[in-house]
Amino acid sequence: MFQSDELAWMQENQNDRMPSICYRLIYIPSRDEAYQEIATYTQSLEEIPCGLDLKPGDERNTDRQVILRWDATIRLPISTRDLWDVRDQILVTHHFVELLEPLRFEIVGPPQFGPSALRFRLNKVVADVEEIGYSY
Repeated sequence: MFQSDELAWMQENQNDRMPSICYRLIYIPSRDEAYQEIATYTQSLEEIPCGLDLKPGDERNTDRQVILRWDATIRLPISTRDLWDVRDQILVTHHFVELLEPLRFEIVGPPQFGPSALRFRLNKVVADVEEIGYSY
């Protein structure tokens, strides 16, 4: 078990090692003209420091199957844990301080909580980022 000062130190060090910038794309359910539920997203105004790892991966379990594949993993400050809904998406605008063509990701699977950070597995969304009207 960590002491509170050790935990605070770990969280601060983790936050200092998040070289990317992302925004939360907040899931908002709406309905189309046929009254079918569709997902829409609104970009949060708050910049969130993050650590983006663009290495893909997969997890497979036998017997009744759990197959999970992802394109990237992202670390986020543990202080943001209550913000996220797994239906939200993430827009990464800067990676290692470099301005990027924005990368849009959907969250795959449940969050992974550690003592100093929150981690999500992500799949790239091949949708037009213009539809959310991002700004940074």
